Amino acid sequence: MKILLNIRRSFWISTNLLLIICPLMGQIKKAGFVPQEDYKKWSNLRITDLSNNAKWAAYSLSYETGEDTTFLKTTAGQTTTVIPDAKNGIFLKNNSFACLVPNNQFLIYDVEDNNRRYFDSITSFQTASRHILLRKKNADSSISILINDLKGNLLKEITNVDLYSLSPDGNKLAFCQNKERSYLKILDLGKKITSTKLSVSPQIHYKIIKWHHSGKSFVMAGYPEKLKNNNFTELLLYKTAQNEIYHYNITLDKNFASGVFIEGRYLNSLAVSEDQSNVFFIAKDMRVSPADNNTDVVEIWNSDDKDLFPRRKEYGYNNEDFYLIQWTPETGRTKRIGNTENPRVILNGNQRFALAYDPEKNKPSFKQKPDLDFSIIDLHSGEVSPFLSGQPSIGLTKTMSFSPNGKFLVYFKDEKWQLYSFDNKNTVSLNESIKSSFANTTTQYGVSTFPFGFAGWTKNDKSLIVYDEFDLWEFNTESFSATRLTRGIEENKIYRLAFYKSEDFGILDFKAHTLVPGENIVLNVKAVDHSRSGISFINKNRKVESVVYNSTYVSVVKKSGSGNNFIYLQEKFNVPPELISKNENENPNTVFASNPHHKNYAWGRSLLIRYKNSKGILLNGSLFFPAGFDNTKTYPMIVNIYEKQTYRLHKYMNPTLLNGSSFNTTNYTNNGYFVLLPDISYELGNPGYSALDCVTSAVKKVLEEYPVNQKAIGLIGHSFGGYETNFIITQSSLFSAAISGAGLSDLSSGYLAFNQNDYLPEMWRYESFQMRMGTTLFENYAGFQKNSPITHAADVLTPLLSYTGDTDTSVDPLQSREFHMALRRLKKKHILLIYPKEDHVFTNKKNQMDLTLKSLEWFEYYLKDGPKSKWMEAQ
Repeated sequence: MKILLNIRRSFWISTNLLLIICPLMGQIKKAGFVPQEDYKKWSNLRITDLSNNAKWAAYSLSYETGEDTTFLKTTAGQTTTVIPDAKNGIFLKNNSFACLVPNNQFLIYDVEDNNRRYFDSITSFQTASRHILLRKKNADSSISILINDLKGNLLKEITNVDLYSLSPDGNKLAFCQNKERSYLKILDLGKKITSTKLSVSPQIHYKIIKWHHSGKSFVMAGYPEKLKNNNFTELLLYKTAQNEIYHYNITLDKNFASGVFIEGRYLNSLAVSEDQSNVFFIAKDMRVSPADNNTDVVEIWNSDDKDLFPRRKEYGYNNEDFYLIQWTPETGRTKRIGNTENPRVILNGNQRFALAYDPEKNKPSFKQKPDLDFSIIDLHSGEVSPFLSGQPSIGLTKTMSFSPNGKFLVYFKDEKWQLYSFDNKNTVSLNESIKSSFANTTTQYGVSTFPFGFAGWTKNDKSLIVYDEFDLWEFNTESFSATRLTRGIEENKIYRLAFYKSEDFGILDFKAHTLVPGENIVLNVKAVDHSRSGISFINKNRKVESVVYNSTYVSVVKKSGSGNNFIYLQEKFNVPPELISKNENENPNTVFASNPHHKNYAWGRSLLIRYKNSKGILLNGSLFFPAGFDNTKTYPMIVNIYEKQTYRLHKYMNPTLLNGSSFNTTNYTNNGYFVLLPDISYELGNPGYSALDCVTSAVKKVLEEYPVNQKAIGLIGHSFGGYETNFIITQSSLFSAAISGAGLSDLSSGYLAFNQNDYLPEMWRYESFQMRMGTTLFENYAGFQKNSPITHAADVLTPLLSYTGDTDTSVDPLQSREFHMALRRLKKKHILLIYPKEDHVFTNKKNQMDLTLKSLEWFEYYLKDGPKSKWMEAQ
């Protein structure tokens, strides 16, 4: 039986059932609080795709049970089709829907005529310009490629395929066949499919094909069949327009010693240059000795070592294991890009220049990773010029970008965007005269190394677009003039790109995001206090047009391929996510409202509150009311803390026991609690006292205005929030119970530790990151002690439940164990839960449920005088 169900066929049955059921439903009383056994009813709504003509939307619902179903529905909200367990769903150019379905089937569904075609034994598919390519696994395990038109009609079948690759433009297919290893074939997938056949050596086993973005050439990597050890030695370049083929064998290249091989396992290690005159590839030096894992030798820890001994032991000592090589097929010459002084290389947009650096140069470093010093290499002349020093290596793709056509490099330095021209070899500071700050100081880390963000380039490298705190700014690369595209500061809004392709300097032919007004500059918009959100776009005239903006949380937007038609998700804390369509010149329309059973239960609501800390700083918080709230009663309250969490004000949260870090707002409002999420403002060098000040100020504000039982307030936090929880209960008796997950307790020992995952020192977290101490331990030892929960452990009066995973690589479980030992010696009420084989956020469902239930039981006992669970009894 086919798995596709069309709801149109069941309309008569459904209508008559509703006529029977509706009178009965009117007699059913609301169920009140959601019982735990009903949690499984809730689903998560996700957008899959929007058809090119904007008439159909695809979305999916997934459940805790693992069930996942895709739905197709008209954006007018009428006809619906159901496809259970669909994977990789996408609308084709003809507006048909294609996806993989269970039992290795592929489905093409024509939404207009309700016609569907199934293909068996299909493991994957690709869409070309005019065709669909299906990978079929046959009964004898051989692979066939089926080339179909967009309606699913078979045009050509290629059998016994060993290797194949579709060009980026979808117009050509290159492939090899097992039974014809002497030939490489290229199909031109035009209106008529034509074929080109090339002779290649049957002794070479080619494993990957990397196309030039234009589809006019490609490079292949392989190794001699007799070796079968994946030590790649061969490259083949084919230029389709000229019908020319070139070969390269690294073992015959006198520039490289025996033991140096082509890194041919990954597509990103190969590239054809923009002008197709060169091939770039990564070479791996197999002569470099691996890490020494001998456990019987004496460990030598030298304070001048570039890396800690454990990291050297795990990853090895030598940085010279990978090279970037340029091969020029016309001449047969090769040369290494970079050298021993600057071994790592990033190519610019047209591979005409490169940035070279040594990641080891500035070690030992006490930052997360050492700063980088860059030189520019002219790949034509070979000239190397010092360029930029002291650039942060963390977040490099957020602070640096090559223009797509290769003319410019923009980078963020000294709180300014700097534009370098490769042609003129000069640098211009773009925002020198602009009053707006482009350095993100809102994190309050004490440093402003990072910008608010880079959005992208416009066509032909004409301009670039970046963010300040509120707006998008466009800088012309010729006149250097600046234009503010949005009016966020006047409107009290923050504008950001809804679609952004992050840069990856590890890809040799990567091109930065190109922004086209009227096509792909779609913006997420939010009020500064998160009370409202929406979507806008920048039209062809560079003017902002609003799609939606209201008192909800709007997210996950999809735009049709043509026209300004959108679908998006919209939700509130007490309104489940809805799929909304907004077509040009039409009002928004609800395509689908998820979790309709929600209305059968009592639910809370959310409210934005404002309060001031002791320094007079105005802050926001999100307050969630208990389900079935009665203003004549008083309620207990849970305060969940981290940093700034007002963005959760309108977010709907399914009730669930599967919580990776214990806390779920709906679980608590459903159990009769107020929930408060206060924002925290930090003073550098005083993270603990900053949290104490802001959190207690927020709680006192709530106590003044809402019916909260001041003797039944709980505090909970995870990770940094766990640290804050640990600290606050050493300073305040405001809370009757607390839960701390994976929290720090001793800033001094934490500062002097190294991460158990990457074996890097943790000092950077305190000096210039989330712990916000701003100095070394030795410059402010008293401050580190003063802000350490363990220093004040004797003052804890609040019963504390702590939890951690025994393999946590973010916060060492030792921090939780040490705090337990301190509280144990001081005879304080404390229970520590250590979960086996769990990292920082729990992933095992059994452990997620156990932690969620134990957390609820902890607060029920201390805040509601509930029963004491057996696990809380001393052994």
